[in-house]
Amino acid sequence: MRKFDKSFPRVPCTQKDLDFLEKKSAQGGISKSQFLRNAVYFTSINQIDKEFQKRQLYLLSNLTNNINQLARLCNIKKRVDQDVLVKLGEILEFSKAIK
Repeated sequence: MRKFDKSFPRVPCTQKDLDFLEKKSAQGGISKSQFLRNAVYFTSINQIDKEFQKRQLYLLSNLTNNINQLARLCNIKKRVDQDVLVKLGEILEFSKAIK
């Protein structure tokens, strides 16, 4: 049997969190400690490209701004004309390209 250091990292959590941990470890038939070790060792970390994410948010903001402008125009005119539908199509195509 392996000998473990008895120190345990302190992680503040709610009673709900503790209950969830208890439930998940019981479902797996392992101790809470082993469950947490497994979670740490076998979880992969995905790197986030923050510049790409900022660019996507910027473009999304522009798209929503354009859609709001079109909606305002339609509300003023009290109708949706062909120009608005064409512009919405362009916005849709552009939104597919920014993924």
